[in-house]
Amino acid sequence: MAGVGVGTGGEQLSAYELKRLETIAKNAEFMRSLGIDQAVAACKPVARPKEPKAKKAPQPMHKRRRSRRAGGELPEEEDGDGEDVFSYRDPNDVSVMTPAELHQWADQV
Repeated sequence: MAGVGVGTGGEQLSAYELKRLETIAKNAEFMRSLGIDQAVAACKPVARPKEPKAKKAPQPMHKRRRSRRAGGELPEEEDGDGEDVFSYRDPNDVSVMTPAELHQWADQV
């Protein structure tokens, strides 16, 4: 772009940039004539100094809960061979019934 005017840093400004700066200056003068700059200054909130946040008191350290399984312990209801100590047999599970139990169960149903 071929420069027409000189900017603040010594660089050349194009015709578009010069027109833009002229429009900005004209609009600023128009706003001052309306008194808008004073109204804006009156509307700005007064900045209050920020109060530092109060630090929370450190919480007492409690013993963390740990998984027995992760520690290598077996659950209470298992002995060591993987079978339940408290075995429960469903009375209606026909897959584990002996033939005599199956006949007795069928007679009841």
